[in-house]
Amino acid sequence: MFSNSRQQAYIYNRDSLMVYDPYQHTAQGLPYDSPALPIRLGMCFYDEPDSCIYAYELNEAETYMARIDPDSRQWQRIDQDPINLQMHHHGGVFDQKRKRILLFGGYGNRSYYNSFIGYDLKTNDWDTIAFEGPSIPPRFFAAMAMAPDGQHAYLYGGKGNEAGDQSVGIRYYYDLYRLDFTSLRIEKLWEQEAPAENHVPTRDMIPSPDGKWLYLLIYPEYKPRTYLRLHRLSIADGRMEALGDSIPMVSEEIATNANLYYSARLHEFYCVIQEFGKYGDNETRIYALSAPPVTEAAVCRYAHQPAEKASSRWWIAVAVVILTVGIAIVGKRHRPRFKKTPAAVPPKNSAPSPVPSLQQTPPAEEPAPSSRQIRQQETANLEEKKSDSPAYTPLVLPTRNVLCLFGPFCATDRQGRDISHLFSPKIRHLFLYILINSVLKDGVLSADLNVLFWPDKPEDKIKNLKNVHINHLRKALQDMDGIELTHRQGYYCLELSEACYCDFLRLATLTHKLTLLPDTPEANNELIQLLSRGRFLDTTRAELFDYAKQQVESFAISFLEQQIGRQTGSPTLALCKILQTWDPLSEAALNAAVATYRRRNQYDKALQTYATFATAYRQTMGEDYPVRFEETGLPTA
Repeated sequence: MFSNSRQQAYIYNRDSLMVYDPYQHTAQGLPYDSPALPIRLGMCFYDEPDSCIYAYELNEAETYMARIDPDSRQWQRIDQDPINLQMHHHGGVFDQKRKRILLFGGYGNRSYYNSFIGYDLKTNDWDTIAFEGPSIPPRFFAAMAMAPDGQHAYLYGGKGNEAGDQSVGIRYYYDLYRLDFTSLRIEKLWEQEAPAENHVPTRDMIPSPDGKWLYLLIYPEYKPRTYLRLHRLSIADGRMEALGDSIPMVSEEIATNANLYYSARLHEFYCVIQEFGKYGDNETRIYALSAPPVTEAAVCRYAHQPAEKASSRWWIAVAVVILTVGIAIVGKRHRPRFKKTPAAVPPKNSAPSPVPSLQQTPPAEEPAPSSRQIRQQETANLEEKKSDSPAYTPLVLPTRNVLCLFGPFCATDRQGRDISHLFSPKIRHLFLYILINSVLKDGVLSADLNVLFWPDKPEDKIKNLKNVHINHLRKALQDMDGIELTHRQGYYCLELSEACYCDFLRLATLTHKLTLLPDTPEANNELIQLLSRGRFLDTTRAELFDYAKQQVESFAISFLEQQIGRQTGSPTLALCKILQTWDPLSEAALNAAVATYRRRNQYDKALQTYATFATAYRQTMGEDYPVRFEETGLPTA
């Protein structure tokens, strides 16, 4: 969070508080003088008059409200009546006049919410706030902002549905509401049509001083490799303008979020991105943009000016990457925690400290290389350049009517637009299950769908639920050519023609439905291309697909190991990297890579490869890798 009065940004984790100064570009980590703070998502507000941070969690039994004093670095839990909620990506504002934090919407337990929940800092109580006026449909990813007068707040956008049930599907909203805190009324100002590419806003908006505009960050959150961009939204009519350049972000995990702040003193916008990893770790980055921000057209015009005039970039990365250990423990991967004393920030004009040497005496001057050594080095460099090139021609997919099941799930329509967001989790699981069985078998029996997808529902409701989901699936596929959902003789089947490209169908064709390895160099090359995109259903977490994943992964690993065994030259390292994507603890990939580096006399890279593997092995298996480096990569007897 950012303090305008102090001109400092605060980033807190479980056991320390980091203070970042955007003026001097310095960051300092300070440990708490109190017990560790239990953190999962790290939601917070900053109280300017009291100069303190309010940190809270809304995650069922872990729900709490805490107060952190940045000066004393003391924190304390202050809530009296915890509530059992799970509200991912809710909207929120801090009403300083009433000393109340107001939260709206969110997602949890397969439901979307539209309740207003307040926390009164004077009484330390949670309560539901009832507003009169039009009802706001349940949603999450809604943005909120306090008006300059302190008596109103704005609520914009998000995604959800009227029923608040995740299984029904998803709808993106482009509407603006004004909340009156005096009369407790809601007024709907307008609703705009959906743009060509759907998007959601981040949770914070910045109102302009004249009260005519709202500044906000928006992004297509359904893309794993997505981007943020600042926009200006007209409160009067909903007109939106893109400002500045875009910022890359990885949005694969639902906990990932971004915030927008503004410094009136420095005339800068700040974007803070918090990306969560799969194993509880997270990364925080801060970006700055000078105000007033210019439009996208001005940025493009500026980019075409001479290089000496375009030396200043609008978006400047201003903070170092901060990695904090998350509290999630995945499987049996237990990581020891080390208490780290924060390093003192050096004076502004001080010279950097020298790097300590491992040896106290200066090294002797190296003799000039001989002509033979030069030729050997040139040969090694040439071999390195060859070996770093891919072992295959990169796969170029069609841009229209495409279904990708390897790596992140992706679907594009006949216009080339990404429509992956049309597949809600329930619809996506239904679609993928029918598709996999249509490719490998003759489809799915309707009765089997009843048992797999609605096992706890009475029979009289299953038929209606299934019809609703099937209709949503047909609607999601109506903008694609070459694919049709059919129902014949009790079987649901997805029929694909050449007009629709599906990477999983192509894999089944090349391998005769995972029964035979390809027998031509061309087929081998194409299969390597497919597998290089990533693991099968990599972003789909459901036990329903465990068997299919195991089938594909076993086949892929066997094929890649065979290909590595056939290679003796440059493709080996590229194949090893692909195999390690599918099997991070593949000893075949480790031995082949180390052996290749040994042959090229690149022992430093061989050792680095071994060390990386040994670390991953220890973290996963809970014990040291039993094979020494000297025994790795050697030919077998």
